[in-house]
Amino acid sequence: MPCTKYSSPLIAMGLVACLLPAAVASADELQHDQLAANAKWYLHVDLDAMRSSTLGRNIIEHQTGDKHADRLAWIERHTGMRPHEQLTSILIYGTDFEHRQGVAIFQGDFDRDRIIDRLAGAPGYQSLDPANDTHRIALPGDTQRDLYLAFHNASLILASDRSRLITALATRTGRAEPLPADSPLLAGDREGAMFQFGATDLSQMHERQANLMQAADRMSMAIVEHDGRVALQGSVTADDERRAQQLYDAMRGMKAMAMLQSEELSPLFEQARLHRAGEHIEFTWSVPARDVIDMLEAYVR
Repeated sequence: MPCTKYSSPLIAMGLVACLLPAAVASADELQHDQLAANAKWYLHVDLDAMRSSTLGRNIIEHQTGDKHADRLAWIERHTGMRPHEQLTSILIYGTDFEHRQGVAIFQGDFDRDRIIDRLAGAPGYQSLDPANDTHRIALPGDTQRDLYLAFHNASLILASDRSRLITALATRTGRAEPLPADSPLLAGDREGAMFQFGATDLSQMHERQANLMQAADRMSMAIVEHDGRVALQGSVTADDERRAQQLYDAMRGMKAMAMLQSEELSPLFEQARLHRAGEHIEFTWSVPARDVIDMLEAYVR
């Protein structure tokens, strides 16, 4: 996609989302009232937690080195924000499993006026509701799709359609019921996690998306660092014990394949632990942060 004066701000928003991946009680930890009541899945990255961890700081340093200077300067020009310093969290969620449908909420020190100034001249731009600071813009290229956005306090909310934007904004401002605190979707919520993922009703996923995922009813995963160790903690719950056993066998197979592919990294993968009880599978992996950093650096090389 060519970079034009119209597409650049949109690309910059996308770069903010992928600039600091985590492979992803603070005000930027996941809160259930940030999610729509009918949310089916979410992905949350706490950038503040990353900055306070050995692994997170290493990832940020690698993504903000000299070779990324032009990209960082470009993002700052279009958003008024230094993402490696001023972006505090990213929350992405969906109320279904449709392709390219969902909501993304970026929390950080944005320059709202600068972003709107950059977007105002773009084809298809429209200020939808000045009172609620909502906007629409046509995505560049051949997608024939629109992007909807709103600003609320220090949040920039992006949505794939107007209905999702209105619901996200109403949830954010307390005008709509949020996801209940005891929702199964939040069963894997971990305090202080750099990265969290949760999903329910996975059987509703389209067949082309992930047959293995469809075998589960719900799943969760979190990455936490404590006392110099990185822990990956997660769970998968199936509809019945037969499917749970199939998932358990598949996960054991993936662990074995990972160990076979790298003799050097095999001891790290060996630390992964799997346990099945009925329809429920727990998995954990805890290793020194330095070992994870070495593994990631070896992979990049």
